[in-house]
Amino acid sequence: IYFLIEYCMDRGKKDFRYIEAVGLSWAKNGITTKEEALQFSGKYDKLYYEVMRALGRNTEPVKTEADYITRWAKTWGFPRELILEACRKTVLAADSHRFEYCDKILSAWNEKGIRNMAELEQSEKKWREKKDSPSPRRGSAAGAFGRYPQTTYDFNILEKLISNH
Repeated sequence: IYFLIEYCMDRGKKDFRYIEAVGLSWAKNGITTKEEALQFSGKYDKLYYEVMRALGRNTEPVKTEADYITRWAKTWGFPRELILEACRKTVLAADSHRFEYCDKILSAWNEKGIRNMAELEQSEKKWREKKDSPSPRRGSAAGAFGRYPQTTYDFNILEKLISNH
């Protein structure tokens, strides 16, 4: 009961109805010890709800979704702001499979060693500069096909050769 009250107070919930609802939920799920409550309540951390809302969901995370969020926050060590930025980018780009899409974004950032917003902004700035730099166009002299020696045919002579046969 002490942990139940501490748990609710840490989340800014002081209403006895809320505390009672959490206690009933724990009882319904067979939670009888502090350790069980910690394990059970892990997916109900504030970050989990923020991620769910950021990805357009208003439900509790299911185990698979909670596993994604746990990987991002605890395994890879991303701060809340980077996870929510990845969620923002996901919502702008994908209508379905948002957790998988967001996971790909965060996986790429993890491989690049991005750990804060400043590093992300620097990485995106480099990407934009590379993207905006002029690249060789197909068919231009600077392009891949333009590097080969070009032939110069005199089509009038070729026409005469063909017409003679």
